[in-house]
Amino acid sequence: MIGEVNGALRELLAARLPGSSEVRFGPPPSSPPSGSVLSVFLAQVRPDPQAVGGADWEDVRNEHGLVIGRRPPTRRFELTYLITAWAKDADREAELVDAVLTAINPNSRIDPDSLPGSLKGTQVTFRFEGDAAASYAQLDLPPRTVLGIVVNAPLVQPMDTDLEKPAARITLGVDRTPGPDGFAPPPPSPRERRRWNNKRIHEEEPPGGADPGRRQAH
Repeated sequence: MIGEVNGALRELLAARLPGSSEVRFGPPPSSPPSGSVLSVFLAQVRPDPQAVGGADWEDVRNEHGLVIGRRPPTRRFELTYLITAWAKDADREAELVDAVLTAINPNSRIDPDSLPGSLKGTQVTFRFEGDAAASYAQLDLPPRTVLGIVVNAPLVQPMDTDLEKPAARITLGVDRTPGPDGFAPPPPSPRERRRWNNKRIHEEEPPGGADPGRRQAH
């Protein structure tokens, strides 16, 4: 999940940066890097306290409706990024910060079909973190303009495909065990004994021989 979120965030920001600028993931540099750099640091990962998800595993079916696997419940996490701009002058750094403000649309989501890997088709949203400066100060680095971005994304876990094979044949019958009164049920009629096999039910012969009226039920 984290690598896929990084990739989506990189693509989102890089498309709006001025020429010859780049996005780098990792801790903020302690000294100015060469060139124009937007530093993106994943400072915190925590479960989404507002997420409401199912507690049960989910059956995954193919185009024929058959269960091909089971997926664990999906959990959502909040990824907090600290973003700083580094360039040769303050005006260039301001352009980099403006690019972030333009790219991040608070409380909106990325196009689900444009997301990579397991995030494709899911809901991923962004919002600004109001306490980014305090978080940056804890890193004991020189003061700098910092933006905090929180990405809300799901952790889609791998599907479990180790399933029992479906039954190829099911035989239905009637229990003839005598009841408490000592009497057993009457012998089965021709239509009381059936076999199921690949969408077809076959009536079996009753005790004592075949019944001319026996038919196959489809």
